[in-house]
Amino acid sequence: MKNILILGGNGYVGSRLRQVLKESYNIHSIDCCWFNYDEEYKDHRDYNRLTKQELKEFDVVIVLAGHPSVPSCNGDLYSPWMNNVSNFTDLLGKIDDQLVIYASSASVYGNSKPGEQHSEDNKVFVPVNNYDVTKYALDQQAIIANLTGKRVIGLRFGTVNGWSPNLRCDVMINAMYHTAVTSVEDQHITITNKHISRAILGIEDLCRAVTSCIEKQHVGIYNLASFNDNVGNIAIGVADKIDAKITDKGNTMNAYDFAISTELFEKTYNFKFTESVSTIVDSLVNRYKEATVQYRNNYIIYQREPQRG
Repeated sequence: MKNILILGGNGYVGSRLRQVLKESYNIHSIDCCWFNYDEEYKDHRDYNRLTKQELKEFDVVIVLAGHPSVPSCNGDLYSPWMNNVSNFTDLLGKIDDQLVIYASSASVYGNSKPGEQHSEDNKVFVPVNNYDVTKYALDQQAIIANLTGKRVIGLRFGTVNGWSPNLRCDVMINAMYHTAVTSVEDQHITITNKHISRAILGIEDLCRAVTSCIEKQHVGIYNLASFNDNVGNIAIGVADKIDAKITDKGNTMNAYDFAISTELFEKTYNFKFTESVSTIVDSLVNRYKEATVQYRNNYIIYQREPQRG
């Protein structure tokens, strides 16, 4: 049985991925628990404190740790770079033949034209904020690492949605559902920019994709998304499932507008994405009360001095 280390195993993605992977693998996880303290975590180190010898105990290292979103990277340029890029670079220097799987983002491409889907062979990248820049830098580090004999898989996630024990309520479908079920009066969903496109990745598809990477280990960088659709259609799908009304607030500036192709991952891994708006909402309806809901509009990030293990 493979030994798997998850860095950031108590976050939105990590807490669900940990549940899924522990059914088939020996799992160890560390997490600073920024957003939800968990007594299960006895090791709250930044992962740059891990030693080369400690890392040798694992067959696969999954990197989910770091500043997780655009708001968390705003204002302070130093901390996101340390957490998202410098720590990752240090980690690669301590790795021998272990497989490294890390979370990148489909937002590295920038916006797409109507009808266009970004693919991995894009030659032009237009990251639009500090978060995107850090993810693009990770990808460049991964490319260099693979050229020098390391084994690294980068997964450019679409916007992740669906139930998790440590649930984010500020991402597309989750936010729509959370807004509706916490409405004081009739259930309603408020949307803006209904015509913009977004790549959505169901968290169950994400977990299955990571499992495929652990088993097949085809290194490279891949797009992951369950589907692409516009905000208006997604809202209609959510509203129909829970009998909610939609309030359209019109357009705002600075909204992501992109779609991605997942053909490369599907062909390389013989993988089929199966999630939809309907299945994602079902997961929220069925298990919403089991989750710890994270409100991430205001971030308090405690900056740590880098420490070398």
